[in-house]
Order: sequence, then C-alpha cells, then structure tokens
Amino acid sequence: MAAELLAELRSRGVLLSIDVDGRLAFDAPAGALGDDLIQRMRAQRDELMILVERFEERAAIVEHDGGLSRDESEAVAWEAIATPRFVSPMIGYICPWCRSGSHLIEHDGGLRCGHCDREAWRFDDDGAIVRCDWIERIEVDVGLIVSQPIPEVKVVARIDAGEQLQPNLIT
Repeated sequence: MAAELLAELRSRGVLLSIDVDGRLAFDAPAGALGDDLIQRMRAQRDELMILVERFEERAAIVEHDGGLSRDESEAVAWEAIATPRFVSPMIGYICPWCRSGSHLIEHDGGLRCGHCDREAWRFDDDGAIVRCDWIERIEVDVGLIVSQPIPEVKVVARIDAGEQLQPNLIT
C-alpha cells in the first residue's frame, strides 16, 4: 500500500514532491534507496502522487489557518495522511460540498471528505447514511411563518389597458 511505502521512505529520510511538470520527484540521502524501493515507488507512483498532493494541501491549510510554522504544519499533515482509512469509492457517495468521491475517510460515525476536510456523510441512529449538507439545513417553523401578517403593499403606479408601461414600485 502507498501509505506504508511513504512511511518507509520518510523513515529513510526520503522526501517526495511533485515537480512543475507533474512528475513524482524525490530527494534522498546517499544509499537510502535500493533497487527494490525504486521499483516499488514506480509501481505505486500514482498512489504516492495522490498522497503527496494531499500532504502538501493539508500542510498549507494547517499553516495558513492554524498559524503554525511549516515544520509544525507538516507534522500535523503527516499525521492526517498516515492515520485515516480511506474507503473504496462507493457508487453514489460523493462529498456534497466539493463533489469529490475519491477521498472519503471513515471518521467519527460517518464519512469525512479528505479533499475539503468536511463531514460528508453521517450514520444516523438507525444505521442509515445521511448527507451532512441536508442535516445542516435550517429547520423552519412553518406555523410561525403562516401566522405572521402579510405587510401591506402600496402600489405606486398601475398599468391599465392602453396606457404606456410604467414601473410598479413597492415601498
């Protein structure tokens, strides 16, 4: 799995990045990479690139929003990347916020989007799964709204047959 390979590479001091041409690049101490590790990196290149992108994005968000130093942000981002368990993409289950379905994480009784870092789905007490954007909608007391008097409207101009059109202004 790519997450384990990334952890092994980090333990050897190997730093992965994505270059300006969109290729996976690495910086490694002398002797840190053997042929076996290079082959594994090639075989899991796409998965490693996804993890590196998520790591960079998460570190930047934590650095900016959390006011942490880059080193502290990278430590937090690494913990976020190393710990979550991603679920396989499920038909019909995408994040209602960012519309991504490839980064759903099992988290706290539901599914959290690893892309926009918001709760996407929640399991209710009956075990059904519910979209979180529907849960967060504002509940309205319809009876209260219906019982409110309708404000009076003053018509400032009328359009009668044969007259030129004049604007209707409501004050």
